Amino acid sequence: MADPKQLGLAVVGCGVVGRMRSQLASDFPGIGWIGLSDTNEALGKKLKDDIGADYFTTDFRQLIERPEVDAVIIATSTWAHTEPTLAAVDQGHMMLIEKPLATDARESAEVSAAIESAGVDAVVGYTQRFRRRFLVVKERIQTGQIGDVTAAVTR
Repeated sequence: MADPKQLGLAVVGCGVVGRMRSQLASDFPGIGWIGLSDTNEALGKKLKDDIGADYFTTDFRQLIERPEVDAVIIATSTWAHTEPTLAAVDQGHMMLIEKPLATDARESAEVSAAIESAGVDAVVGYTQRFRRRFLVVKERIQTGQIGDVTAAVTR
């Protein structure tokens, strides 16, 4: 049997969520190349060094257009998802987009239509449910340790 293809992954946004996703990706055997982009150069270079990423740039378009890239994670600030998402659509890349698609309803509709029209494989992720503190609370609710929960608010 032939070795499965290793994916080239671009992560746009190196903050908390981008760091978490990048660290997970760096440990995954199916990822053969990781490139990072962030407008904060010091933050991006630190993550590059911490996970041993292959590439860093402050220009997300430069990253997304690299020939090594097969898939893109959009992990920018919430208000900055539209441009990198549309750039990834233009390249035909698979995507994981942190929620929401955009902060404006018209932009969300534009992004959704672009994804559908291009036929790219894209999903919207919600990271918080995978964080340890949320998993612990969920477990304690399910096991009855907290009691009857009728509402919850998190920040």
